[in-house]
Amino acid sequence: MPEQRIPAETPPHDRCERERQLDSIVLSFMFNEPSWPWSVDEIARELDDKDEAIETVRRLTDSGLAHRLGEFLFPTRTARRAADIEIGTI
Repeated sequence: MPEQRIPAETPPHDRCERERQLDSIVLSFMFNEPSWPWSVDEIARELDDKDEAIETVRRLTDSGLAHRLGEFLFPTRTARRAADIEIGTI
């Protein structure tokens, strides 16, 4: 039987950190650009990865930081207020 390589899995800590980074990046798109909404396709182009864009949008909507209407993403009032008072920034 030929030797099969098992792909190395990303450690959970690294995966969580990457997800936090992506969430922050997408939120910064919405807050640092002159206008929103952003489409999922626009986010995918900026991240250069459609799957990561879809997962990031899902996380943001599930956590209440973004609203999604079809293909468009809007920051929630809570996310806008947190950005205004810089919650979660260092």
